[in-house]
Amino acid sequence: MSENLIERQPTYALASTAVGTDFTTIGDELIVNGDADEVWFEITNSGSAALTDFRIQCLNHPDGTWFTYLTGTHFTAAGANDNIASSHGSGSNYANTLGAAEIANFNVFVRGVYAMRVQAKTGTSTTVSGYGCRKRVL
Repeated sequence: MSENLIERQPTYALASTAVGTDFTTIGDELIVNGDADEVWFEITNSGSAALTDFRIQCLNHPDGTWFTYLTGTHFTAAGANDNIASSHGSGSNYANTLGAAEIANFNVFVRGVYAMRVQAKTGTSTTVSGYGCRKRVL
């Protein structure tokens, strides 16, 4: 009988980042090099304004072009798709409309990508930070 083992890789921090009206990358890009099946995120909006959009971009190889993998209503219960294992926020908000002083959590399937990054924007300005953890099924 075969057994799936799960390896949790180190937790990483998404540095506190000032976000404005254009998409801004939160922290550094995460190089997963095809070694992660799923990435868990916790995003905190520690500023005073709600987010107006949120997205995850991926890169298929080091010389590739960033592409938008998930954005907007993909993070809401009604808009969730097969690439998100779970998504919820504190209060009534999800990552794409995360209110001031609120937290959103979600799991994203990223098998096969080289790198990914998290981006947010708001109508005025706010500060966003977070944490994540990669996991791989062996």
